[in-house]
Amino acid sequence: MVIVIAALLPAVVTIAQSPVAYVKEAQKSFAIGDYYNAAWYYTQAGNLDAAKVEYMYNAGLAYYNYNDYKNAGLMFEQAKADSSEAYPLATYYAAMCKMHMGLYETAKKYFAEFEPKAKYMEGYYQQKTKLALQSCEQLTNFPDNSRYVEVRNAGKNINSMYSDFGAVTINDTAMHYTSMRYSIDSENKNEKMYISKVMMSKGKPGSWKQSSAMDVNINAEDLGSSNMAISPDKSFAVFCKCRYDSTGSQICNLYQTQFKKGYQEASKIRGNVNSYQYTSTQPCIVQDGNGDYILYFASNRPGGYGKNDLWKSTISKEFKFSEPVNLGNAINTFEDEQSPWVSPQGELFFSSMGHPGFGGFDIYKSDVQTLAVPVNVGVPYNSGYHDLFYTQDNNDSTGMLTSNRPGSFSLKGETCCYDIYYYKKQKQEIIADKKNVKKAGNEIEKAVGFVFPLKLYFDNDYPDPHSLKIVSKRNYEELYKQYVGKQGEYVKNYSAAYPPIEQAEAAERINNFFDNDIKVSYEKLDKLCEYLEKKLENGKTLTIMVRGAASSLADEGYNYKLSQRRISSIKNYLMAYNNGALKQFFEGEQALKLEDDPRGETNALETPEKNDSKAFTIYSPQAAGSRYIEITEVTVE
Repeated sequence: MVIVIAALLPAVVTIAQSPVAYVKEAQKSFAIGDYYNAAWYYTQAGNLDAAKVEYMYNAGLAYYNYNDYKNAGLMFEQAKADSSEAYPLATYYAAMCKMHMGLYETAKKYFAEFEPKAKYMEGYYQQKTKLALQSCEQLTNFPDNSRYVEVRNAGKNINSMYSDFGAVTINDTAMHYTSMRYSIDSENKNEKMYISKVMMSKGKPGSWKQSSAMDVNINAEDLGSSNMAISPDKSFAVFCKCRYDSTGSQICNLYQTQFKKGYQEASKIRGNVNSYQYTSTQPCIVQDGNGDYILYFASNRPGGYGKNDLWKSTISKEFKFSEPVNLGNAINTFEDEQSPWVSPQGELFFSSMGHPGFGGFDIYKSDVQTLAVPVNVGVPYNSGYHDLFYTQDNNDSTGMLTSNRPGSFSLKGETCCYDIYYYKKQKQEIIADKKNVKKAGNEIEKAVGFVFPLKLYFDNDYPDPHSLKIVSKRNYEELYKQYVGKQGEYVKNYSAAYPPIEQAEAAERINNFFDNDIKVSYEKLDKLCEYLEKKLENGKTLTIMVRGAASSLADEGYNYKLSQRRISSIKNYLMAYNNGALKQFFEGEQALKLEDDPRGETNALETPEKNDSKAFTIYSPQAAGSRYIEITEVTVE
């Protein structure tokens, strides 16, 4: 399973600086699932003996297992270059890393290189290679709703530096989910056992209050509790408890609790839903037309098609669970299927690594009655990383999902851990031939070579720091130049907050943000203006839709005004573009209009709560990435 319910994390061992000693510690760490320390030990061994390809390859496996695809890719690339014959899977894993990071052309090249070798390996690698090549070919066929759907981190009231996942709302006034932030003592006093607990938060979609763990009827002291599902009539709930068997493998079983002025003491579900040897997890409860309940869940029990499959069991009025039924091979594959959720409209949403997708777990949907071949729901719900636990709120325009995509909070790397994300669907204005108005998005995107939305980034509290005005005289061009002039300052302050061994990686992260986000977006703005000028000269009327966001350092009222000032600076930029070439179109008949929807803090990306220092609240890529104005679309008449 991708998201473990508990983890054994030892203290770092101080050892003599020899490759053999480092490898010994690496092997110990890897064996108990501590891939972070295993990667560090193997990397140190490789630094001392670069000729040992196995050190780089094993370091790559360790990085890969805790989702650090960037460092894993570097290790596999080196192993591939030095000894691809001795380590043929280095090419496969290098390709997977490229795919996770969205570098699909390179991934396709590597998979094609690996394909002849896969014929001589076990069937799994043949199937994965075939699926990956198929996915790379089909990417343009998957839906792209990024213009109309916003996906953002649910924030520090919900997420921690550990994995948080599986959020489901209750009447849009409360939410429960699972967190890995808790620990207990293990038999070895030098080790901590991190376990999961079911959390509860109150509030409303997109604005949840500080969460807390549910009581002992749900959360046991010595077992991990997770993945709570509530029946449609709120009369009972089903959730998981997990234990370790004699081999160290994790077994999860489903428990039920009745709701009578609060949740009652939970009991393990009887019958064949659970197995002593196999896992049953991630429940979802729906009600059919006969008044019976149906339990959907994931399990690795015999009789499936791959790793975890999706199953269902009918719950009778006498509260007896029927023999589980596999959902079939249109849904289940040779790989992993997880996190089933059924909408009130009868759509089955789930995540899979066995259908064509972007690289990791993707979210798919099918009809729960026909169980037809599922379709990928596309971006921005899915990414090259792992995306799971899709749900919808009652209003159908907002919902939650879980992802380890960049922007998640973590202690051990940008994509190691899972966070809960909130999505919001914007109103799609369908303006057909009415008044000869049409969306210009596709036309412009083809002409300028990028896809909306276009984010334009700002330095902290700029323009006009500490001001309460809603209009600024500053031009975005000068603000941009001032901002990129501080790149060295950002690198210095952000990287200094990390231990020496991690500073180079931290510096690279913030440099990448400046080079690939801030600077590239400014170049796109210039291309957009050049195109708009030509359109306006041809007598067209254009409306530019913009919206803003600010980080969470100030209150919502201040952030609203700050967003307005930032939008004002964008208008000043447009007015001054090419010696005022667009200014005339803002005036007179107003052939060029700027319509805004400033958001302030309520729609901003929260910054990681690693600590309250400026390194993370101002200088980090996550904080800098939350300060922007977004051009969402352009309409032309």
